[in-house]
Amino acid sequence: MAKLSDEARRAVSLLVDEMRSQREQRGWTQAELAERARYSKALIAAVENYDRAPTAGLAKALDTAFGLPGTFERLHKRMGALAFPLAFGEFAQIEQAASELFIWDHSYLPGLLQPEGYARHLLSRHLNVTDDEVAERVAARIARQSVLTREDPPAPVVWFVIDGQALRRPIGTPEVMAHALGHVLKMAERPNITVQVIPLESGGGHPGLLGACYLAEHDASPTTLFLEDMADGRLTEDPATVREVRLRWRYLCSLALPAGASMDLIRREQEQWKPS
Repeated sequence: MAKLSDEARRAVSLLVDEMRSQREQRGWTQAELAERARYSKALIAAVENYDRAPTAGLAKALDTAFGLPGTFERLHKRMGALAFPLAFGEFAQIEQAASELFIWDHSYLPGLLQPEGYARHLLSRHLNVTDDEVAERVAARIARQSVLTREDPPAPVVWFVIDGQALRRPIGTPEVMAHALGHVLKMAERPNITVQVIPLESGGGHPGLLGACYLAEHDASPTTLFLEDMADGRLTEDPATVREVRLRWRYLCSLALPAGASMDLIRREQEQWKPS
């Protein structure tokens, strides 16, 4: 199993170090902590070895296991939320507990599908950002992606719809773009992930060009919606707004190619980015 990158390690290190410290103070083995937290020993070991990023669900379980209410949940929120705008930082926590995610992006590859090089170049173009801030934001974005591959609890079903322009907009070098599209293809092979693309020739001036959106469904909570805009976006659970965005989501799906044809389109665009 590949370890987390250096940037991702920095993002999760405070939580992981505290987890290991609390376990060792009590003289528990990883297996004993796993039993108390009701997670597998393999997952506890993977987190402590920086093979996997800790999820919000694990943080809550650690609070219960160690008898430290709210401690690890606060560390998990600090791990990611500080690197995001306020509204999206809150959504990033909600996203970790979702059973289904529906994501639309009209400009870029969605954050959950961005490899490090692509994310780094994109985030470095923000105004008045320092190198340290870029590194922190990249690390948080990569750590956030663990929701796609988690095993306990099972990863959510995730449905991405992407405008074709995102496949052609140059973010970084051609090599960065080729790698990024290859990463999307690899992630789309996972059984919980569907990726569809609206081809440029059929998309036209559709309403999705007004902004990206993220819908998070939960088993026992209202649907949460994040709408992206120039002012860092807004979070809402307003039923009328959610209903309207769902309607537009369905319309965007009707414009998109089926999943298989979308993969073929991504492969063709990837070839265009590869050095000749």
